[in-house]
Amino acid sequence: LDGLGETLGLLAGLQLEVSFRPLYESGANYLELLQRLDSLGFVPCSVSPVFMDPSTGICLQADMTFVRPDASNFRRG
Repeated sequence: LDGLGETLGLLAGLQLEVSFRPLYESGANYLELLQRLDSLGFVPCSVSPVFMDPSTGICLQADMTFVRPDASNFRRG
């Protein structure tokens, strides 16, 4: 998100890979990520599991799509 700069304000949606458990040293905490996106006007739209722990079935990582419904270029339907 930091690398998007001013472009972030132009987006009506985005898709991110989100880790629910620490998988990388520099990985973002998913709760902090959700709070940051919420503060920018983005809301979750879909969650697609990507990586599951085979022994527990717990989702460790997912692709999440977020939309910003108040964006001028947001199209419903």
